[in-house]
Amino acid sequence: MTILVDSAIWHWRGRHWAHLVSDTSYDELHAFAVGIGKRRVAFQGDHYDVDEVERTRAITAGARVVDARDLVRSLREAGLRRRPGQNLDPWRWLAQRVTVGHSDALRDIVQSLDPALGRPVERLGVRLLDEFGPIEISTFERPVESAAMLVVHDEGLHIRARRLADEVLGSQAASWFFAGHGPFVAELLSPPTNPT
Repeated sequence: MTILVDSAIWHWRGRHWAHLVSDTSYDELHAFAVGIGKRRVAFQGDHYDVDEVERTRAITAGARVVDARDLVRSLREAGLRRRPGQNLDPWRWLAQRVTVGHSDALRDIVQSLDPALGRPVERLGVRLLDEFGPIEISTFERPVESAAMLVVHDEGLHIRARRLADEVLGSQAASWFFAGHGPFVAELLSPPTNPT
């Protein structure tokens, strides 16, 4: 496993940002990124942008610091570099950070999603609502995929919420992305993407 991160020199929205990549596979990159608290929908086609705090977390978790040229060269050599203009289209919000307190409100939001995405999101969302009270849901789409994100903001409930998700989803939990830090965040993308 080789996860690479460059220097946080790109200024945007009052913070400095770096790039996080894998020189092995996108799957490795996704697993590492969600482990340090990145949301899966933040994937930029061949990298994740990470701020200074996330960069430090990545280095602590084993990412190797390289300069930007070495990072791009490693991506190219691994066949994982997307050329300019090949980047994924940006996400379009369908439901932006809506707090729901009952299952009817959740159903209203997920009904616009493809059933393959909406059914498991609703199933998990209803159980989270029953167990923890109000949750936040966001839904997105772009031409190649759709996504849904469920959030339980109380960080003290993270472990309990993850156990509940594993119980509710069973073997389907492997298709979900669960943030490794902070509040409980569960993301599901449809169709599952593994861009080449």
